[in-house]
Amino acid sequence: MISPKAIMDQVTSLERNRNVHLNYKGVDCWPVVRNTLMTLATHGAKKEARKSQVLGMVKAFFSFLSLILFPTPVYAAILTDYKYQTYFAGAYWFRDASVVKRTLEQKGLSSAVLTQNPPGTRGRIGGSHTIYFLIALASLLSRVLRRLDRSGKLEDYVDGIFASREVADLVQSGQVTRERLIRNIYFVIVARFLFVILLRRLQAKKCFIVCYYSCLGMALCAACRSLSIEAVDMQHGVSGSAMRAYGRWSSFPVGGQLNTLPDTFYCWTEMDRKSITEWGAMTDGQHRALLTGNLWRDFLAQAELDGGMTESIEDSQLAKLCSQYARVIVFCAQRNPMPELIREAIIRAPADWLFLIRLHPDTEHSQLSAVQSLYKAIGSNVEVVDATKASIRSVMKLADIHLTEWSGAVYDAFFEGVDSIVLTAYGEDYFSDFVDQGVVTRMSTPDKLVACIAEKLGSPSVSSNFRDLGAKESILELMTS
Repeated sequence: MISPKAIMDQVTSLERNRNVHLNYKGVDCWPVVRNTLMTLATHGAKKEARKSQVLGMVKAFFSFLSLILFPTPVYAAILTDYKYQTYFAGAYWFRDASVVKRTLEQKGLSSAVLTQNPPGTRGRIGGSHTIYFLIALASLLSRVLRRLDRSGKLEDYVDGIFASREVADLVQSGQVTRERLIRNIYFVIVARFLFVILLRRLQAKKCFIVCYYSCLGMALCAACRSLSIEAVDMQHGVSGSAMRAYGRWSSFPVGGQLNTLPDTFYCWTEMDRKSITEWGAMTDGQHRALLTGNLWRDFLAQAELDGGMTESIEDSQLAKLCSQYARVIVFCAQRNPMPELIREAIIRAPADWLFLIRLHPDTEHSQLSAVQSLYKAIGSNVEVVDATKASIRSVMKLADIHLTEWSGAVYDAFFEGVDSIVLTAYGEDYFSDFVDQGVVTRMSTPDKLVACIAEKLGSPSVSSNFRDLGAKESILELMTS
């Protein structure tokens, strides 16, 4: 796996040494190319999703048709995805998207939550509409457009980028392909056109986007620019200087605007805001970053203060278990549920340390018991946590130290005043801003890991002293201005 810093260095070099900018059919192509290049080089190509069933596609068609033919004017459109959905207080929520919707309602302003999933996905939320048909239509029409487009301009542009030394190094990974870049650009061109139609029908004044750097998100950014609508990216995970979509942009066309980037970035921490502001200063105010904090976490914290939260059975049982141990060490797993370093650390650790193993939320439920058995074979002071039942916030509130390879749970730990130890060079690169502040440390051997945990347990956490949230912007004023 190529480290975030290594690929960022390659892409930054490319931006500085070659003219990478092309506006083709109303779309600034470089952000699409850059985000695609870096995603493929670091994570590889995702498996193609299975095609939706006929009934699901028919429902998606009529849902989209009703949005176009019988629109209800809204102040804001909010693009999100069902993977950001959670269950809270007896109802399903889209986390940040739901907080935005609720906040706007306080001012009597309406919004439409647009989801990328087919109809019938679990827990449909009122006020949400699937645009799955728009995605399918854009995918189909982009292929047609490519066949009809005989100019060769886009192919020449991509070939020029592929001819660079920097991309040649990335191509060796076998994941970066010319075909994928061209296909993504054509998709964004068509999706932008469809979004322009939809936004005009909705009469939206502002757009909020969860994960702008998907092809759909960049298409919506470009559509917003066409209609002079502010496009806002709401941080949903790892950001900062080492994250491909947010860090170290170094080249902009005349005027400083890239229409496939958001106008405004809502940031969780001052570190994230600073990393965007550093390059945003080159854009003459076209792209800005604001410190808002984590909208969903702040909403939960306020609900807790207001007495609107009741502890779940799972959270209550977990708290009871943790009370039986002197210390609680949380490990948030990524692809590997049991890295060798974690296994050896558990063996070497004192028996009064409880290790809570939180598997990735995408882990199949059927795998939980198998992983639990593997850990129980090591020692009795281990508990595997079902991420779909115990919230990350409730787990981190019980933690004394957080361990991970490179999970974004580093942020969740930070917000609860808990320091993190990363186990890989990739994680050290990914969270370099946190490493610079002393919030994150890397350990690579079991003995050093256990010693580091013991040392941190004996002193105040850097996270609790650092509290890098600063003076946050007024969310209500930002959303309605």
